[in-house]
Amino acid sequence: MRLHRLAVTAFGPFAEPQEIDFDALSGAGIFLLHGPTGAGKTSVLDAVCYALYGSVPGPRQAPGTSLRSDHAAAGTPTEVTLELTAGGRRLEITRRPEQERPKKRGTGTTKDKAQSRLREHTGAGWEALSRSHQEIGEEVEQLLGMSREQFCQVVLLPQGEFARFLRADEAARGRLLGRLFDTRRFAAVETLLGERRRAAEAEVRAGDEKVLHTAQRLAQAAGDCADLRAWPLPGHQPGDPGLAEAVRAWAAVARCSARERLDVAEYALAAVEGRYAAARRAAEEARELDRLQRRHAETARRAALLAAAEPERERVRGLLDGARRGALVAPALELRGAASAAHLAAAHAETAARAELPPPLREAGADQLATVEQRLREELGALAAAHRAEQRSAEIGRERADLERESRAAEEQHQESAEWLERWAQTRATLQERVDAAQQAATLAEQLAGRLESARTNLNAARRRDEFAADAERAEGELLDLREESAAARERWLELKEARLRGIAAELAEALVAGEACTVCGSAEHPEPARPAPGHVDRAAEDAAHTAFEEAERARAAVERRLAAAREARAEAASAAGETPTVELLRTLTDLTTRHAAAHAAAAGLHAAREQLARAEREHAVRSADRLGAETRAAARASRREALDREQASLEAELARVRKDAPTVAARARTLEDRVRTVAAAAACLRRAETSAARLKEADDQLADAAFKAGFDTIEAAADAVLPEYERTALQHRMDAWQAEEALLADRLGETDAAEAAVLPPAAPDAAEAYAAQAAAKLRTAGSACDAARVRCAELDRLSRQAEQELRALGPLREAYDRVARLAGLTAGTSADNERRMRLEAYVLAARLEQVAAAATVRLLRMSGGRYTLVHSDARAGGRGRSGLGLHVVDAWTGIERDTATLSGGETFFASLALALGLADVVTDEAGGTRLDTLFIDEGFGSLDDEALDEVLDVLDSLRERDRSVGIVSHVADLRTRVQAQLQIVKQRGGSVVRHRTAALTD
Repeated sequence: MRLHRLAVTAFGPFAEPQEIDFDALSGAGIFLLHGPTGAGKTSVLDAVCYALYGSVPGPRQAPGTSLRSDHAAAGTPTEVTLELTAGGRRLEITRRPEQERPKKRGTGTTKDKAQSRLREHTGAGWEALSRSHQEIGEEVEQLLGMSREQFCQVVLLPQGEFARFLRADEAARGRLLGRLFDTRRFAAVETLLGERRRAAEAEVRAGDEKVLHTAQRLAQAAGDCADLRAWPLPGHQPGDPGLAEAVRAWAAVARCSARERLDVAEYALAAVEGRYAAARRAAEEARELDRLQRRHAETARRAALLAAAEPERERVRGLLDGARRGALVAPALELRGAASAAHLAAAHAETAARAELPPPLREAGADQLATVEQRLREELGALAAAHRAEQRSAEIGRERADLERESRAAEEQHQESAEWLERWAQTRATLQERVDAAQQAATLAEQLAGRLESARTNLNAARRRDEFAADAERAEGELLDLREESAAARERWLELKEARLRGIAAELAEALVAGEACTVCGSAEHPEPARPAPGHVDRAAEDAAHTAFEEAERARAAVERRLAAAREARAEAASAAGETPTVELLRTLTDLTTRHAAAHAAAAGLHAAREQLARAEREHAVRSADRLGAETRAAARASRREALDREQASLEAELARVRKDAPTVAARARTLEDRVRTVAAAAACLRRAETSAARLKEADDQLADAAFKAGFDTIEAAADAVLPEYERTALQHRMDAWQAEEALLADRLGETDAAEAAVLPPAAPDAAEAYAAQAAAKLRTAGSACDAARVRCAELDRLSRQAEQELRALGPLREAYDRVARLAGLTAGTSADNERRMRLEAYVLAARLEQVAAAATVRLLRMSGGRYTLVHSDARAGGRGRSGLGLHVVDAWTGIERDTATLSGGETFFASLALALGLADVVTDEAGGTRLDTLFIDEGFGSLDDEALDEVLDVLDSLRERDRSVGIVSHVADLRTRVQAQLQIVKQRGGSVVRHRTAALTD
């Protein structure tokens, strides 16, 4: 990597744009960067780091810290541009941080986002590669092979940090070396093994917990049948290797004890079952004897009660016999009762009907009432004609009212028509004016429509003209870019073609076959065939470049055709629209559109105005004709009114004769109808009374005959013997119950077992049942004990099998844990097998530190006159400290190896500088051998005397052998006379400035 140019604007202390030409400074190999404190020497290094990685080194990138210069004007953006060569490519990186800027409109500020730009210099000039922060960062890290931390340690050598590195403990050295050599993968291995050890330990502990939990359940299941003195808890805890054997032994003892308990319980249960069966049989026999004795006593009691009820049985038997004979007379009794009730109802109805008749008719017979009814019906039929006359009289009244309304309406209409005809001349003139105005508007709308279409055509043509002009302008810009791309592609193709022709011998040599003639010289021997040189171009690369050139040419031709088409279309549109601006044509179209819309709206009322005029003329004709026929209609109405009056007078005279004292014919008809109904109802009641009397006499005769045949002396005796159905049924049920009880007692008195039981002593079932209950309780207790023993044995067997399965599953887990724990302890430096107690990461870093010490010793020997040598020490640290990253210095004058913390100030500078340069070499090799052509060394030269300073400068000057340039950042005044190329940072009130100068060297 070589730096060429750095440009900063409004960055750090630099307010105005400043540019640093590293090519001019690097010509001498060593250049000096000096200036007063706070001028901005370190800011130059920050700018280089920011351009490459987008951030500045270490603490100077703290949150809230701004990279913008406080001296810069508000409108000047902060920007850093770095031009460098890396990996054989000339690149330019430009970055702008996030910053505030004044708003373009109004007051206040707005925030601009961070911006980045990467360009590459090719044969055709600078070519843009990317504007993405992430892509640019990845590209830089890939080309340099270093992260930001590595770059700050390798290229921007901070002497103070390496001096602290010499005096630091091993932990601090490990952190620095870890950042530089990226040993995170080894630390990750340590972490991974630690996590696996903890996970395996957790699995083993979980397995132990499961076994202990099962053992506790075994103890709970065993209860008091096991010896708790042999219980594996609490003597064994999770993780104890002897836990498995202890659990197995204790479980076996518990199972044997439980089986012994089960055998004892089964023997006790068999004995109790025999005693319970005997007690149960004795209790059943006592219950049976008690039942028979009580049955015999109950039978004797019920027989005595049946004998005492014999008189009542005779009385009920007599009542049932009378009821059976009375049932034969019951139909005649019911018929006579119905006839009597009907006769009473008919007599009552007759009395009520006669009370409704007029006094002259109240004593009349049925025939006389029928004659009166016939006469009234005839008079009612004569009222139908009178009813029609009455309706006609009402119609005449309504017709006269209609004539009166027509007369008044005709008068009002005549008055309104007269007023309308008086206004006719003025109305017609107004309507005619509306028709004329609408006709004129229609004519104007037709004229404007023609102009409006022409204006639309011109406006559309003008818009197409403007669009084609914009297309042509864009096509011209694209064509310019494509021509540049085509030229660059053609140049690239020609360069590759030329390069291929230069190495065509190697390409032809690849086709040579031993023993076959060469296609160029014809020789069959090929003693020294050409070899491809580095960067050789083959045919595929040349064809790819030629294909890229042809594609660029096709793209250019396509854009040229598109440009020609756009220009031609623009010319056609301009010929149609002219050169009048589109805005002016749009304004003309808008005015015509407005005027046309107004005229069209006015013309739209032409048809309506004509229709309104025609309707008015028709109405005038109708009103004129109506005024002439109004008198004729008035005379006809008067004649009709007189005829109706005569007809109505004749009808009213006839109606007065028919209605008599009733207000209407209908009222007279309702009166006659009521009289007809009253007379007819009275006649019907008289006939029903006569019929019911005859039926009552017939029923009496039938009842007397039925009573005599049933054996009753009188009708009253027969009536008293008749019982209701429910009463007769109840008496029969009582007789049936007595008969059933008598049969039941006869059967029970014949039972011999009950009679035999009655002569025995009284039974004692309660005492026998109590004894059986006691035996049952003892049986349940023995059964529960046996079941509990059986369940305990089954549970112990199940839990023992479960414990055995868990112990077998725990074996592989414990083996895996032992293996992972041994590896984790070894990599973490805590295992006894790791004699030096070195962590894996420290072990790797120790190897890197050994390389750094060897590389630093080469320069330290030269700077110290062959006195000092840096060596790596992996001696074991005392106490709890870790070993592996020790760094000692060997003094050749004394032969003593001592710690680097014992070096003096100047010696420390020698060692730290040598260490920094050695570390730069090792990190460079670690990064893939990337060349670092520009280095910076920051401070530390003030502690050297003149001779030591010369030695250091000679060592730095020797770096030129590897084509390097070294920039020294220092305040030492003596360096200004020893280093020719200088970059001076001048501190001013308005911001620092950069000056290139060359010092005069002195002998």
